[in-house]
Amino acid sequence: MLLDQIERVMMSRYWKLVRLNPAGGVKTLEIPEAKEFFQKQFPEWGNCQTGAETHIHRQLFAWSRFDRIRAAQLCLRCYISHRIERVCRQLAAQYDLDSNLLLPHVLDDTIDRPFDRQSPYRSLAHKVLETFDPDRAALSTWTDRLVKRHRGLNHVLIEHGIYVISDWAILNDTKPQQLRRIFSDFYHLTAREIQEDCHLLESYQNVYSLGRLQQRVQEGHLGQCTDPTDGQIEQICQYLEQHYDKIRSPNRVKMGLQNIAKKLRDYRIYVRGGFLQSHPIDDPRVQKKIDREQSVPDASPEDSLNKSQFSDFYNRSFTDCIDRSIERVLDLRFKQKTRLKRTPEELASAFHLVYCQGKSQGEIATLMGMTGQHQVSRMLKLQSFRADIRQQLLISLLATVLDKAKESVDPDRLTGLEDRVEAALEEQIETAIPESAKPEPSLFVRRLCFYLSKILPREERDDCHPGCTCRPDDRD
Repeated sequence: MLLDQIERVMMSRYWKLVRLNPAGGVKTLEIPEAKEFFQKQFPEWGNCQTGAETHIHRQLFAWSRFDRIRAAQLCLRCYISHRIERVCRQLAAQYDLDSNLLLPHVLDDTIDRPFDRQSPYRSLAHKVLETFDPDRAALSTWTDRLVKRHRGLNHVLIEHGIYVISDWAILNDTKPQQLRRIFSDFYHLTAREIQEDCHLLESYQNVYSLGRLQQRVQEGHLGQCTDPTDGQIEQICQYLEQHYDKIRSPNRVKMGLQNIAKKLRDYRIYVRGGFLQSHPIDDPRVQKKIDREQSVPDASPEDSLNKSQFSDFYNRSFTDCIDRSIERVLDLRFKQKTRLKRTPEELASAFHLVYCQGKSQGEIATLMGMTGQHQVSRMLKLQSFRADIRQQLLISLLATVLDKAKESVDPDRLTGLEDRVEAALEEQIETAIPESAKPEPSLFVRRLCFYLSKILPREERDDCHPGCTCRPDDRD
């Protein structure tokens, strides 16, 4: 019974067109001409084995293109409409959006008019059939690809901070000189940080892009960019060592590439007028206690360094680096919110209410005249905010500590130093910048509040909790 029902639904995709409903949402329209034709040509479809649908698509495509059978084309257009709706609903579910935001941009085949090569109007279904090659891809795959590449749909996604392209595709089409410009002008990274990322990108492209070229030669076309294999990651490590004298673990190389891709993705979203996408805030995680937020890392850069001198240097550097990280991340947030008609002052006030006054998001919504907590959550994106600062702090502090260590360490003993120091710093940073957004007496909260105190009027700082560095008598 259930199988019969599924079969009927699957078959009906070839004679029922999904189209927009003027009242909102979608509706299906049965096309009698398509139904009669399909049931006559494929009476045994329900008993076919796996692969039958591919055969049906090839046959319908041949009839519609070479024999000019209108009913065959109508069957394909109905099928494509169902596929378009499915992709939009999948994207909406994946990114927590309303599918009605996406469907109007791609579900544009009215079926009221035949496809005319002379007409300037091209629905997405028209473009799918015009470019479809059954010898190179399945109709479902090709339709999915064109939906996700659609300019109007992608504009909506960009506005919501979503850039539907894999990390590896982003890395493939970014030239090193572009990365230098973006990371210098937009992210204001140091020359050393930019050089490190350029070496990693060049190593990736020399290994991964060569593999893609070989795939094109062997298969005649390229599909989506898949994750690099373990073997390719190993080759990238070897390339880094041979050409740039950099020793990196495979795990660190892959994380580094993904971090580069994230920055490039965020930049592309920003320049296209969108804001950054993040995961929901306040994930339930075990809160780590802060017991040594300014202590020397467990893995000292080298025993030959004077521990007392290094401790003083490290404590000063940690504070300086966290200040720069806070400023850099907030500056980026302020630019994004300006495009969304949220002023930097509003965003700074909201962060101040959370971290310096200990207000809940519900209280902030009331104070700022918002309709509910969800608006505050979308505006602040606290989880990604803390993650961005942790990442910036790691990059900045690692460069600072390594430069200091290399002043005193024998060059023969530097092998593996960077990995050991980075591991120690990651542990320190995790405790210094906890997951919780509560106004705890941590270094991160103190430095954030101190930075906010410099850009907010004094009256906003009167209700800070005791010990807050926004308070005039408690500043560092």
